[in-house]
Amino acid sequence: MNKILKYRQEVFLVILILFTVSVNSQNSNTVASKKDFLFSYLSSLDFSKGAVKLEPKLISTNQIEYNTSFDVPSQTLYYTISSSDWSQSNIMQSQFQNGKFSKPEKVKFDGQFYNCADVHIQKEGQYLYFVGDEGDIWRSKRKDNQWSKPEKLPEVINSKAPEAYPITTNSGNLYFSRASRTSSYDIYVAKFKNGKYEEAIKLPNTINSNLLESDAWVAPDESFMIFARKDDPNGFGVTDLFISFNTDGQWTKAKNLGRKYNSVGVDGSPWLTPDYKYLFFTSTRNSPNPQQFDGGLDLYVTKFNLNELK
Repeated sequence: MNKILKYRQEVFLVILILFTVSVNSQNSNTVASKKDFLFSYLSSLDFSKGAVKLEPKLISTNQIEYNTSFDVPSQTLYYTISSSDWSQSNIMQSQFQNGKFSKPEKVKFDGQFYNCADVHIQKEGQYLYFVGDEGDIWRSKRKDNQWSKPEKLPEVINSKAPEAYPITTNSGNLYFSRASRTSSYDIYVAKFKNGKYEEAIKLPNTINSNLLESDAWVAPDESFMIFARKDDPNGFGVTDLFISFNTDGQWTKAKNLGRKYNSVGVDGSPWLTPDYKYLFFTSTRNSPNPQQFDGGLDLYVTKFNLNELK
């Protein structure tokens, strides 16, 4: 009996070691897959002439496409598509599998289509945020690989003025834009404490100005943000991408990303890959009428160098 017991203990120990190695390997692969997000696809693109239009004719079409957000765990792209008169908008999804993007499909919420825009997928893919056609921010929870009936966020976020472009961070804080009579749109943050949102606070004038500021992508650790500003007198186009860093809890004066990233047309809706090496964004740079918000508004991707902007 002692020999049998000892043998079983040794077998159990071997199994435990193998199981631990297997789990660690899986965890390592998961981390690597997030770090190397779309690595083979992105590394195959030719950026010698600058930003590349994302999947022409499949995702970037002659319709109006904008507002990129990725569900990293499932490698699914979400974005917004709008009619030519902007009266109808839908959230689309396209999964990256077997080295290519699938045919985009409209997203359903509890089995229904909604007229909505400005999609954001929370980091772990548990929640989807969007803006309804009435200008309020809503949230839907993933359940059995489907999106549930959306719930409107509280009044500390949704005011009488229209809100736009929500994004969450690791802390649970929610950044978004709110319409203003004096400055068109400004960027706000609603801090998440003790399980609920606090009253939204307008970000300082190092970010907000008397111009339109919107489309903020905020790093998960809130160390920096990239956003769009419209009609800047020192800018390059209709809307330019800017960057601001969070230094000791203070947002630095926003800096234009420069001609390397901005064009003479519309540039907005930024989204960075988890390793910060690639920037997805919206642009009209190759449109016949780059200053128009029309079917020339498409999704683009380019290499990104954070260090050179610090």
